[in-house]
Amino acid sequence: MRKLAPGGKTLLKKALAAIKAHPESFGMGAWMDHDPAIKRPRKPYCGTTACLAGHIVLAAGFPAIDVGAYEIAALPASRRALAKKANTGGDDYATISDLATYLVVGNDPDEQVEMESALFYGNERTHAGIARTVDRWLKRVGA
Repeated sequence: MRKLAPGGKTLLKKALAAIKAHPESFGMGAWMDHDPAIKRPRKPYCGTTACLAGHIVLAAGFPAIDVGAYEIAALPASRRALAKKANTGGDDYATISDLATYLVVGNDPDEQVEMESALFYGNERTHAGIARTVDRWLKRVGA
């Protein structure tokens, strides 16, 4: 049995619940696309389409953006330290994929690669399909 990061399974379940509640916000074509005309959406899904990694990051309280990485210095202080820990590139940016894997499995590089391969690079195009994929992965890792 592998260990997930504290709250990792809960975060995955929150992301899946958001995808189920807002299926129009789910798309595996990009980490996150956000309409910049919507400055402060009441819900992070308003004007936003995200893949599973993007939904995990949104569920963790990160803001919706229209690029594949957060500029760490531009994040709210409450999220800046977490983004620095997740940053694998050593620069001033944390990718949405890096953040999502860090939030769910922690900082083990092997676990991060395995999670990315299993959950982010599949052919699932529906909320039901991604939910099945996540459930299979959670069973496989013993969570």
